[in-house]
Amino acid sequence: MCVHRTHRFFLKDHILFTGFEDGGVIFDLDTRVSCEINSTGVELLRLMDGQRELGEIIRMTAQIFEQPEERIEKDITRFLANLLERGWIYVQ
Repeated sequence: MCVHRTHRFFLKDHILFTGFEDGGVIFDLDTRVSCEINSTGVELLRLMDGQRELGEIIRMTAQIFEQPEERIEKDITRFLANLLERGWIYVQ
């Protein structure tokens, strides 16, 4: 699936997420698989509230980390594609 700036992303019900000061963890309750994420991933998941489109999340994340949108967009798109492939998020 292609990731577009107009998509809204949601964690699936069986996925837990917690953030820490320097990263976080995603945990799949069904498979008991977990994945460590960096601070950018934590911020992205916090912003994925279903109210914001990906384009807005990219802009906000770029501002938070003081990075160019183009660089942030590549990182976020790769991160979301990984989560979609694992079945941990869905798109509306």
